[in-house]
Amino acid sequence: MPEQMFVTQESQGEAISAVKALQKAAAQGQRIYHITKENQAEALPNIHQGAQTMDEIRTALAVGKEVIVHTDPVSVPGWQGAGYVITDPYTGAGAWKIGGGANGSFTEAEIADAGLTLLSVITDIASFLAKAGVALAVYMTALEDVSKVIAGVSAVLTGLLIYHATDSHLKGVGAFAIDLMLTVLASLAAKAMFGLLVTSVSPVLASVFVVLSVAFVVSRIKTLIMETYFLTRNTVGARFARHYYNWQMGLWLPQSIG
Repeated sequence: MPEQMFVTQESQGEAISAVKALQKAAAQGQRIYHITKENQAEALPNIHQGAQTMDEIRTALAVGKEVIVHTDPVSVPGWQGAGYVITDPYTGAGAWKIGGGANGSFTEAEIADAGLTLLSVITDIASFLAKAGVALAVYMTALEDVSKVIAGVSAVLTGLLIYHATDSHLKGVGAFAIDLMLTVLASLAAKAMFGLLVTSVSPVLASVFVVLSVAFVVSRIKTLIMETYFLTRNTVGARFARHYYNWQMGLWLPQSIG
């Protein structure tokens, strides 16, 4: 995870990230809350973080997002604050952040884990385009080579994403292989559907319907497989949080997250 280094005259500093802040809080015995719009009335009174962090948490919850955060500020030399994760349960996008004051000040320093979030977004786009590409190649054979390249990129990004989510090379390779197999499945399904529809509707209309249908359905199948066999929660950010805890902190989160 990307980290921020805080330095004082007395110390060379200590790197801090959302995961490390959450880890420190858990080690101190703090409760880690998984807050949703439904349980915020019960959970928010137990969260005692800085004003700007609390404002961002409330704003996120108001628009249907979910938050993982610890109850009280943690400290490293030169910094005190919170580590938290904001996720969108519908798109799966997640932002890993730290917020707090440097050297005891009240300035809010919030750092998103842009790399992980960007990788997730790019992977989702590449995966959809790969499935749509192989489906469209059934109708437009000139796109076959391009669709194969996109399929390869999608598989590589999927493998990297799962590896970073689980810290497991084996799961990363497995996700890579499954993504490739699902792309092949998308191509076969597109051929079958196009063959059935082309006799009753125009080829252009059939191709549009097949491309969108296959890309959507196979992408959903991929998401379900990744959630079931590689990840364990219902949102990307929350799943990442659980696995970073499991692999990097040695905690069993079903007992640690409220």
